[in-house]
Amino acid sequence: SQIHFSMEEILQSVATKLNIPLSSVRAGVYALVNLLREKVPAEQFDQFLDRVPGAREFMQNPPPAAEPAP
Repeated sequence: SQIHFSMEEILQSVATKLNIPLSSVRAGVYALVNLLREKVPAEQFDQFLDRVPGAREFMQNPPPAAEPAP
Protein backbone atom coordinates (compact mmCIF):
# COMPACT_ATOMS: atom_id res chain seq x y z
CA SER A 1 0.00 0.00 0.00
CA GLN A 2 1.07 3.56 -0.61
CA ILE A 3 2.10 5.92 2.18
CA HIS A 4 -0.37 8.77 2.63
CA PHE A 5 2.15 11.57 3.02
CA SER A 6 4.73 12.86 0.60
CA MET A 7 8.49 13.00 0.79
CA GLU A 8 8.21 16.78 1.05
CA GLU A 9 5.88 16.46 4.05
CA ILE A 10 8.34 14.07 5.70
CA LEU A 11 11.22 16.49 5.15
CA GLN A 12 9.25 19.48 6.46
CA SER A 13 8.10 17.55 9.52
CA VAL A 14 11.63 16.44 10.43
CA ALA A 15 12.99 19.98 9.99
CA THR A 16 10.27 21.39 12.24
CA LYS A 17 10.50 18.72 14.92
CA LEU A 18 14.30 18.90 15.12
CA ASN A 19 14.44 22.67 14.54
CA ILE A 20 17.14 22.33 11.89
CA PRO A 21 17.37 23.84 8.39
CA LEU A 22 15.38 22.07 5.69
CA SER A 23 18.56 21.89 3.58
CA SER A 24 20.24 19.86 6.34
CA VAL A 25 17.27 17.50 6.51
CA ARG A 26 17.30 17.07 2.73
CA ALA A 27 21.02 16.25 2.74
CA GLY A 28 20.67 13.79 5.63
CA VAL A 29 17.62 12.02 4.25
CA TYR A 30 19.20 11.85 0.80
CA ALA A 31 22.31 10.23 2.30
CA LEU A 32 20.18 7.77 4.27
CA VAL A 33 18.00 6.80 1.30
CA ASN A 34 21.07 6.52 -0.92
CA LEU A 35 22.62 4.14 1.62
CA LEU A 36 19.40 2.13 1.56
CA ARG A 37 19.64 2.01 -2.25
CA GLU A 38 23.15 0.56 -1.95
CA LYS A 39 22.22 -2.06 0.66
CA VAL A 40 18.89 -3.52 -0.41
CA PRO A 41 17.95 -5.39 -3.58
CA ALA A 42 16.96 -3.07 -6.44
CA GLU A 43 13.41 -4.47 -6.52
CA GLN A 44 12.84 -3.59 -2.86
CA PHE A 45 14.29 -0.12 -3.32
CA ASP A 46 12.00 0.47 -6.31
CA GLN A 47 9.04 -0.61 -4.18
CA PHE A 48 10.05 1.95 -1.54
CA LEU A 49 10.28 4.68 -4.18
CA ASP A 50 6.86 3.71 -5.52
CA ARG A 51 5.24 3.78 -2.08
CA VAL A 52 6.45 7.20 -0.91
CA PRO A 53 5.00 9.96 -3.10
CA GLY A 54 7.81 12.17 -4.37
CA ALA A 55 10.61 9.80 -3.28
CA ARG A 56 11.69 8.93 -6.82
CA GLU A 57 11.86 12.61 -7.81
CA PHE A 58 13.71 13.42 -4.59
CA MET A 59 16.38 10.82 -5.36
CA GLN A 60 16.73 12.05 -8.96
CA ASN A 61 17.59 15.57 -7.71
CA PRO A 62 20.40 15.41 -5.15
CA PRO A 63 20.22 18.31 -2.71
CA PRO A 64 23.03 20.86 -2.45
CA ALA A 65 25.31 20.66 0.58
CA ALA A 66 23.58 21.24 3.88
CA GLU A 67 23.69 24.57 5.67
CA PRO A 68 25.80 24.63 8.81
CA ALA A 69 23.87 24.16 12.04
CA PRO A 70 23.10 27.40 13.91
